[in-house]
Amino acid sequence: MIEHIVVNASPLILLCKTGLDSLLPALFPRIAIPAGVLKEIEAHSEDGVAQQVQSHAEFSIVDVAPEPLVQRWDLGLGETDVISFAYGHREYVALLDDAAAKNCCKVLGMKTLGTGAVLVLGKQKGLLPSVREALLQMRQQGMWISNSVISLLCHKAGENPQ
Repeated sequence: MIEHIVVNASPLILLCKTGLDSLLPALFPRIAIPAGVLKEIEAHSEDGVAQQVQSHAEFSIVDVAPEPLVQRWDLGLGETDVISFAYGHREYVALLDDAAAKNCCKVLGMKTLGTGAVLVLGKQKGLLPSVREALLQMRQQGMWISNSVISLLCHKAGENPQ
């Protein structure tokens, strides 16, 4: 069972914009948000997501020293901070959606979760009525996700994959 997560900007933004940010503290007792991730989110302050993130008492904003092994991957600031934090705190699992960042984690022997997995967990715990509906809302907010991945996640959540 995953108890500690460190979250990247994309999952945070999508969860906040769809009103599903409360899933994180309901599923995970410890949630770290690297300062670099918050900085990326603050760059788009007009959408109110940064304020929403900062209003969560359950979210711990953490300063991160970049890990040289991670810096070599030339990922974005948020991804580098998330993976560097998880690399130095192995009890944390990185929550991110970027394929290159997930590949970096795999090479470094680290576990990851994606936004879709959080939705499936939420459905399994009775916190979310429909993974499909949540994913379609996220797609409207800019998430790129194929119909086949939506069907796979719905199947994992016990919903009709259609």
